[in-house]
Amino acid sequence: MQLDTGAAHSFLRFRYWAAHKNDLSTASIGIHTLTGAGGSLQVPDYKVASLPLTIADLPITLHNVDVLSKRAGTDEDGFMASWARMH
Repeated sequence: MQLDTGAAHSFLRFRYWAAHKNDLSTASIGIHTLTGAGGSLQVPDYKVASLPLTIADLPITLHNVDVLSKRAGTDEDGFMASWARMH
């Protein structure tokens, strides 16, 4: 799994949704706004209250995470998630 680690907010991208959409049936549906140098784009998403994941054999739980249910540009095909830097 490839991660984009330069994001302002953590969210899971279309590839994650496509692989796990059946697991997200209880999540609420919303809109996620992506903003960058080229402007902004609104993408439908699922708002997930609690999402357990395992990354590099380390179990974590994401809280209040968005999962994009539509592609958001052509450069995202290699990425499963965008991770915000922890401060």
